[in-house]
Amino acid sequence: IEVTEDDSFFGTKKGINIPVMYHDRLVAVIGISGEVEEVRQYACLAQKITNIILRERELEALGTQKKNRLNYVIRGLISNEQIDKAYLEETLENGINDKTICRVVVVRLDARYNPNNLFMIQSAITQTFVQMDLSCYRYSYPNEYILIAPNERLSHQMTALKQLAKEYETVLMIGVGSAVKLMQSALSYQCAQMAIECCKKP
Repeated sequence: IEVTEDDSFFGTKKGINIPVMYHDRLVAVIGISGEVEEVRQYACLAQKITNIILRERELEALGTQKKNRLNYVIRGLISNEQIDKAYLEETLENGINDKTICRVVVVRLDARYNPNNLFMIQSAITQTFVQMDLSCYRYSYPNEYILIAPNERLSHQMTALKQLAKEYETVLMIGVGSAVKLMQSALSYQCAQMAIECCKKP
């Protein structure tokens, strides 16, 4: 609605009111007072910026929801809990399903490590997973990353894990579990934990 004169409607001032539509639904109205010809461009700009912000918020919410679902699935798998197969396949990526042969990888940080540099190490771990094109992982507080990876893909990407272990050998340990079907990930997780415990022995 463009208002060209003050009090054209009761209590109004000159300016423009422009709707913000999102997913074909009215979510807001932006109003700017002033000469219509002058403020029209600013109203349109504000409308575009608002749509961008709404989209970013939506993507952020979807990302958080996806992360929460993934955390739930991985925690359930390594704890040998029953998980609905449809929910499982919908949550996991890269074609992983209940018949996929997988390995669990545990990356454990030294709890005594200087927390001031912790972010740098955590970033290196996640970047290694990205480099390996593996997204099925979760951070388990306080010092563990748990990755579930298809055995075949992990075999081809093992060099990246070895490089990570070598670069931060004083800070972290990596255990790789046995190859099992996805629904037996708890066994692979136990093996990965055992491998790390063995590394700790002199």
